[in-house]
Amino acid sequence: MMMRSAILVDESNAMEQLHEIGIFGFKRWSVFYRTIEQILAHSYGNVEVSQRMYSACPSKQMDIERHYRRLRFFNALRKDGIFVRQGNMYTINGELYQKGVDMLIGLDLYELSLNSVPLLFLFSSDGDFIPAIEKAQENGSHVIAVVSNHRSADIMRQAVDEVVSLESLIECIPEREIIIHNPVVA
Repeated sequence: MMMRSAILVDESNAMEQLHEIGIFGFKRWSVFYRTIEQILAHSYGNVEVSQRMYSACPSKQMDIERHYRRLRFFNALRKDGIFVRQGNMYTINGELYQKGVDMLIGLDLYELSLNSVPLLFLFSSDGDFIPAIEKAQENGSHVIAVVSNHRSADIMRQAVDEVVSLESLIECIPEREIIIHNPVVA
């Protein structure tokens, strides 16, 4: 029998964690998802995985260049079979902020648990998800968080059933697929 699972990536939080360890991103996010799928298959056997990315895109009026760059990114994710859930973006004092993304993740954690998805993999260290994690666990889902060793994230570590270190996942990804952050030296 195939076990159902879902991988939920909070892009903003994930990128913060990656940047903290000197990684700018991945050539294709599908490699990251496949790495988690391989770990799940090794630990749990035959798994059916729903891949999800949560983010936001500024409107054309806010930032036309970033708008189209984000659309290309989302289209590449969709082409690789990754379901994209988008919140909204707003400007406050000229700065772009995303809204609603965390709520989408929390709702999906809860909804997936109601739909008998027993294994939920969350790439985020954001403690705002604790109520949704607890509800998912009450509904019988096992919640695993991906958190960098460089993040304290104690509340997240205590709330989930298991933590996988971001660094251990990165070790399983081919180096050619990782975009290393090369800071400009003055």
